[in-house]
Amino acid sequence: MATNTVLQHNAPVMSAQGLFHELDIYEDHLVIRRTDIISRLFGRDEIISLNDITHVHAYKSLFKFDNWSQLVLICKNGRSRALSYGAQQQHLAQRVKDTIEDLISRREVVPALHSL
Repeated sequence: MATNTVLQHNAPVMSAQGLFHELDIYEDHLVIRRTDIISRLFGRDEIISLNDITHVHAYKSLFKFDNWSQLVLICKNGRSRALSYGAQQQHLAQRVKDTIEDLISRREVVPALHSL
């Protein structure tokens, strides 16, 4: 009797829905699913390895009437990805930034421990 093997994917460490995207953060990569109509028609999910991310910046709008946050991921290849969060999501943008930076720092510490 043959058995089927089901591949199990680890659950994301964190998931967050922004203005025009859904983000899943895993231990070693991010998955960005754009939710705007053009991207849904012609785009595809983007997977970014945490090893490729060099910096994460969070910006808040300075306008009192238009309060939003933008998270910018800077990658080793010089490319950047911008993720926008609405006025009620500024705390979420900061949590996403903190989570990504924490995972990146953990990945940098683990190789250093093996060289001892």
